[in-house]
Amino acid sequence: MNEQLRKAFADELLAAETLTPSYREKYEREIAEMIEKKLTARSRVWLWLCMCAGLAFSGVFGYAILATTQPNVMATVGLSTCVVFGLAWAVVMAWTLKRGSVDMRVHPMATAGLSWAFVVIVMTMLIVESGENRSIESVGAVVNGLAFLVMAAMFLISARIHQSELRTREKLLEIELKLGEIAEGLKGKENEAE
Repeated sequence: MNEQLRKAFADELLAAETLTPSYREKYEREIAEMIEKKLTARSRVWLWLCMCAGLAFSGVFGYAILATTQPNVMATVGLSTCVVFGLAWAVVMAWTLKRGSVDMRVHPMATAGLSWAFVVIVMTMLIVESGENRSIESVGAVVNGLAFLVMAAMFLISARIHQSELRTREKLLEIELKLGEIAEGLKGKENEAE
């Protein structure tokens, strides 16, 4: 008996493969609301500030490259890295502002990835420099950098957790849609049987 019920349920699931327009529309609307978060006035101001900070960051470190009288290769590479990441940060913020919404699939991972990559590159350069320099200031810079490495790792882990939650909610909505269609199909069959 149990095997027959399981077979019947499997057949119903397969039969529900086609989507009714009302359920499909509801599903797509809920997914869009979950993934696309419209920007509020407050979030727009925050994004503008972040974009300006990225540009200022790039400008300050770009000026530092040009103002250096005795360029050190490691310092030039480090400052250039800061310029590139400042510009990348500003581009992500401008992209978000232009869209008028935050794509929850892309934007959190992009910002967390930028933060993580920047900190890892800077930490690698600090470690290399401390190995060459062997001064107490270099060791202090590496130790202080570890705090930023931990913070960047937390941002990255948090973004990954958020992405997993988003995918899980999306799958649950999809299952809910399928179950609704099965229920609708069963009601139709009951009405035909009567």
